[in-house]
Amino acid sequence: MAGFLVHAFLLQLIGIAILAAASDTRALLSLKNGVGDPSRSLESWNASTPSCQWQGVLCSLHGRVASLSLQNSELRGSFPIEFLTRCSGLRRLDLSQNQISGSISGASFGDGGCESLQWLDLSGNDLAGAIPPELLTASPASSCVGEQLQGIVPPALGNCTNLTIALLSYNNLHGAIPPDISRLQNLWWLSLSSNRLTGKIPPSLGELQTIVVLQLGNNSLEGDVPLELSKCKNLIMLDLSANQLTGTVPSRMELTSLIVLTLSYNNLTGGIPGELSSMQNLYKLDLAHNFLAGPIPESVGQLKNVQVLDLSENFLSGRIPDSIAGLTFLFNFNVSYNRLSGMIPQKGQLTTFQSSSFEGNPGLYGFPLSNIRPRDSPALSVEEHHSDDGYREELLAGVPCFIISFLVATTATILLTRASQVQKVLSLRR
Repeated sequence: MAGFLVHAFLLQLIGIAILAAASDTRALLSLKNGVGDPSRSLESWNASTPSCQWQGVLCSLHGRVASLSLQNSELRGSFPIEFLTRCSGLRRLDLSQNQISGSISGASFGDGGCESLQWLDLSGNDLAGAIPPELLTASPASSCVGEQLQGIVPPALGNCTNLTIALLSYNNLHGAIPPDISRLQNLWWLSLSSNRLTGKIPPSLGELQTIVVLQLGNNSLEGDVPLELSKCKNLIMLDLSANQLTGTVPSRMELTSLIVLTLSYNNLTGGIPGELSSMQNLYKLDLAHNFLAGPIPESVGQLKNVQVLDLSENFLSGRIPDSIAGLTFLFNFNVSYNRLSGMIPQKGQLTTFQSSSFEGNPGLYGFPLSNIRPRDSPALSVEEHHSDDGYREELLAGVPCFIISFLVATTATILLTRASQVQKVLSLRR
């Protein structure tokens, strides 16, 4: 009796699997019939071939459609809402870089929909509408990518505790960044750049222990740069550029893993903290287009790996530190349009940049700018005296050499002319 029950149970499971696979096939065919396919990417989708062998389809061991990847397939038409309501076993859906249009607001991701979905990429289409809350409540997604989305960033995003990647840049999202995002303890890439977000950066983002890339640039965020971000010890890229941030550049951001720090195009004031030199892995430091004042710290020269250093369009004063000339990997340097003065250090990498890197500083001089020291430039330092004196000595040493050469050449010309005349006179007398 027990054996019969086990056998019946197995048959029931097989029957359920067959019915589910048949449902997946019908869902795929409904998708094919609902979109335009000018490049015939879905040509293999027909009843004569098992759906697990169709282009872009991957199935699980149970024969269920687990992954559908149709990126860059030139598909056209409305978003396949009906397909999503019937894809209960789908874990990965990639429809990026097509020409799919319409709204995803009516899509059902729960209650029989895509409750197993872990990866969703809809970028590069013509979609619109708000992010469906059901997607964030019902789906254990690990990645969420979308473009041309509207509405707010849903607080329910914090429910996707398996989320590792959230790329929501270049949309029309507005409102504040929900503090609930701090619950995403598996998140390592968050991009909300190029939206219309407002309000302050939540200090709770510092609780994202696994975050590696944080991009919040090109919004209308305000307030200070949260010092709590210094707790994100795995952070390698922090982009807060093109916002309305105020306050100072935090001096205690001990992010030793940071490779890119971009705070440009904000309203930051104060000086450049010398403590930034602790970020020994920095490749790019961009503080341009702010209201920073004071000298450039000598400790900037300790950023031995920096390749891009942009401090332009601020109110920095004083001299360019000699230590910067020792940054051997530096290939992009810009301190233009500040209030810097004195002689540009004539050594190292600083001799390789064009005048555009230094222009807009009336008190600066020396190659590649004019070698004439402006009247309002401060007195030279000891090192600059030696450099300037050396330049003058070379110039003065060249003057007598030129005079002597000129006299020798003139005398030789006169003598040769006189010799020619004497020879002519002697030939006439003969």
